[in-house]
Amino acid sequence: MNSRGRNKHQPSPRTHSWIPPEDGCCNLNTDAAVGRAGTQGAVAAVFRNNQGDFIAASAMVIPNITDPETLEALACLEALALAEDCGIRKMLVASDCLSVIKNIK
Repeated sequence: MNSRGRNKHQPSPRTHSWIPPEDGCCNLNTDAAVGRAGTQGAVAAVFRNNQGDFIAASAMVIPNITDPETLEALACLEALALAEDCGIRKMLVASDCLSVIKNIK
């Protein structure tokens, strides 16, 4: 238990809410992870429209790459490929890796 009376493995309550993108724009969420064995990574991308409806998703396992920042960058690259495949040209990108987002800008 921590000082707030919650088990330390229990997630904290969410304080943020989803903000939809403008009309005609899609929301793109990317993420990456390293496998438990530490020998591979995985990347994923999910597109939703401004109503929050699912449009498309992609996930890939990437052998022999375990650097989190590299995987996050590959997740963004996979997302852009998915956008091209789906004909999506206007999007808002969300990632939890600030250094990758700064490098993209």
